[in-house]
Amino acid sequence: MLENGDPNLRAYLAEAVSIFLGHYLNLDIPFVHRKSNSIRIFLMKHRFDMDVPPGIRKNFGTLDYTFKEIKSKSEFWISLVERYRLHRYQRINLNRDVFETFLSGKIPDVTSFFEVSAGKPIKEIPLCEMFAICKKLIFVTQLANDIERTVEKGKINIKIRHQFSEEIAIEKLVELISKLFQAAGYVFEVRTVSNLIIIEFADIC
Repeated sequence: MLENGDPNLRAYLAEAVSIFLGHYLNLDIPFVHRKSNSIRIFLMKHRFDMDVPPGIRKNFGTLDYTFKEIKSKSEFWISLVERYRLHRYQRINLNRDVFETFLSGKIPDVTSFFEVSAGKPIKEIPLCEMFAICKKLIFVTQLANDIERTVEKGKINIKIRHQFSEEIAIEKLVELISKLFQAAGYVFEVRTVSNLIIIEFADIC
């Protein structure tokens, strides 16, 4: 049981301790009970051939891979963390091919990110799932500050907040997002207000 303290630190310690127990004591985690101020980890004996037991992977993800990457390229990751921290996370993280497409003045096709995340073709991804993956994409790339979904007058609105000031940059971001939802087959209208992009859909998910 881990109680009180910072929630993010508590979650991090719970995962780190669980991975340690799995690696060195042949223990797995069949169940985790999370509360607002505590995490209770249930343990059981388990012999396995994997690096990380299945229960730990299911309940805590794959932070073990992160540890290994940091250890193998510590100078790079420490420098990257420092840069993100010093710039208050106002940095853009893009794949080389996506960045190259932007440099050429075109709009990159990132539908593969959505299809891999959903495990199906983009035209089969429900609007609710599209929103969740879009939120993940924005979090990973830092292309925008926040994204939220609201329902107003029977229509779904997706609101994307960003910090771009150049009109061309905002237009490119609108094109990128529009291209995604068009590829998924959704009908929508887009409007911009200051640092807000509003996408209005007719369908309720």
